[in-house]
Amino acid sequence: MRKMSTVVKHLLVILMIAASALYLGGMFNLSHQSDAKAWDVPPKPHPPVYFDVYTQRGGEGSNAFAGSFKPDEEVLLIVGITEGDFPVGNQSVVFEVIGPSNPQHNISALVRTVTNSSGIGSATLKIPSASKQSTQTVVGTWIVQSQIGLDQDTVGDTMDFEVVLTAPEFPMSATALLVVVFATATIVAFKKRKQ
Repeated sequence: MRKMSTVVKHLLVILMIAASALYLGGMFNLSHQSDAKAWDVPPKPHPPVYFDVYTQRGGEGSNAFAGSFKPDEEVLLIVGITEGDFPVGNQSVVFEVIGPSNPQHNISALVRTVTNSSGIGSATLKIPSASKQSTQTVVGTWIVQSQIGLDQDTVGDTMDFEVVLTAPEFPMSATALLVVVFATATIVAFKKRKQ
């Protein structure tokens, strides 16, 4: 019987220690109030998604300028998508293209592509001709924007490019002729002044 009372005493001491620990844990807010189980694994953070829209003339990076083009020229719209270090292939992408704002006719278009296994997709946009009546509708700043939903993230990018009319270039022979005429006129004027 005496042995039993020693076992009971030890059990009582263990219970008192446990009760004290619970009391002190509550007093110092050491208890963890959570539905989490010991076997629950915290979710992995999503790797960052890189989404870039650009052209054959530039625009790499977020909201970047993508170069200058002329009417009737083709613009290669390119998208690159990676998730962490891995390319995102077979992703459908829509480019929303908005032409220069003007009082005549605002041009807009949706251009579609699908990324390849390298995470790159491209589509061609042909800039319309600029006749005398439609120069305002074509010449100016064009905006291209795109976004996708990937896993739980929505990512996107915007770029702009300029459409400009360029002055006609003189052929080399005409330029040389102008230089000769100007030089001759200068020499003649200089000689007349000396006389």
